[in-house]
Amino acid sequence: RHVELEIAGRVVLVDLAPVRDAAGSIVAVVGVSQDVTKRRAQARTVEASEARFRSLITNLRNIVFCHGAEGDGPYGYSGEGVEVFGIDAKRISGSMREDGRSDLEAWYAMLHPEDRPDYLEAERRRKELGESYTLEFRIVDETTGEIRWLRETAWNVEVQEPQGRRIYFDSYI
Repeated sequence: RHVELEIAGRVVLVDLAPVRDAAGSIVAVVGVSQDVTKRRAQARTVEASEARFRSLITNLRNIVFCHGAEGDGPYGYSGEGVEVFGIDAKRISGSMREDGRSDLEAWYAMLHPEDRPDYLEAERRRKELGESYTLEFRIVDETTGEIRWLRETAWNVEVQEPQGRRIYFDSYI
């Protein structure tokens, strides 16, 4: 059993295990404790920082922040797809699903035919060679035919995670 206690301003994690006799009756309890005050404070700091970052990105006007991970899914992204943030994300990108992820097929289909080759080449170079890019291109709203000019800055973030190295594809538009 794990118990977390706050004692005199310190946070202590206690693991308890019963010691049983031959009949199965508990005759003692053995415990190991660990001071986790610093670890809990660091976790709260990270959580607060992440909440501020998410609030900033989610509420910025006219900016869409995209976050996806390398994988075998469509266009080289993981199966989860690309998470899209920003108060105007749905209006600007035109390809945001209800779960906050981008419909990758719709996004790539919206690229203006004249701009698609340059966009796909920049994406390929980022994914295969790790090259960042800033690119202006047009998208075409399939329902209205409206053409919108966008500028995307994109880069890779390499993270060492417990399961191994992972590449994240981040960008803002």
